[in-house]
Amino acid sequence: MYRRQADSHTTIGFWQGLGWVLAGTLAAAITVVLAAAFNHLIIVGAVLAAVLGLYRDRRLRTADC
Repeated sequence: MYRRQADSHTTIGFWQGLGWVLAGTLAAAITVVLAAAFNHLIIVGAVLAAVLGLYRDRRLRTADC
């Protein structure tokens, strides 16, 4: 697992290092995908709120006439 050098610096093996690199890359990719999804949900929610607000406003204005 871990090997110690004479100067007491901890080293990791190739496969363990590759695992850390792949895990970090995967975590970054998941973060980007989730951020994009939540961003789109926020935009869609804001558009729906605006459309519903305009619809209710128009409906209330026509009911007053």
